[in-house]
Amino acid sequence: MTPHIEAGRGDYAGTVLLPGDPERAQWMAETFLEAPRCVNRRRGALGFTGRYRGKPVSIHATGIGVSSFLIYAHELLDYHGVKTLIRTGTCGALT
Repeated sequence: MTPHIEAGRGDYAGTVLLPGDPERAQWMAETFLEAPRCVNRRRGALGFTGRYRGKPVSIHATGIGVSSFLIYAHELLDYHGVKTLIRTGTCGALT
């Protein structure tokens, strides 16, 4: 358990998909994962772990902006031992 993620060690797969929106995280888990289980609800950042085509995969919402993303990325990589983070969704830019 970390300050922002209530899941324990081993609850996340080595690969985590990272949408910003918690509702999108839930939709992705229910649509693409076999036997998804919710491993995090803390601060509304839903996290799920299941299997995709037989391989363990997790999905975790990051919220809005790079600061929120970095908090979750740090905790997933350093505490939960995740090896691969894949950002899913959209990105804004200033021109």
